[in-house]
Amino acid sequence: MMRSNCLIMIMLALLLSTPPCSAGGKSSIKEEFRLNMAVNSRKANEVATFALAEHNHISHANLRLSQILSCTKIYHTNQSGTFALLLLAKDEDNNYRLKKFFARVYQGNLFDYSKYQLQKFESRE
Repeated sequence: MMRSNCLIMIMLALLLSTPPCSAGGKSSIKEEFRLNMAVNSRKANEVATFALAEHNHISHANLRLSQILSCTKIYHTNQSGTFALLLLAKDEDNNYRLKKFFARVYQGNLFDYSKYQLQKFESRE
């Protein structure tokens, strides 16, 4: 009995974690709604810090977060979401010059909700 309950839970987890697909085999994740978050919230700060740290790691840059200008969470149908951030960061390799950046960070589904993936990070100047 316990084994069958475990199998049912695993199957439900797999169903919830896979995004819906269209006939062409491409992912058809649709936006459900957008939520503008407070720029001084803990979550916005956590995602912005992650985005800068990941960008610094990938591109060997030395950016430091100065200010979060905007943070929007886009909720998807498969219980995942994407954060769109507009940031001001100091470039320590360029005399601490302030630059504006756009970052897009994906947050996984219900079962790995704390994991982030940096999808895009680009300068807006």
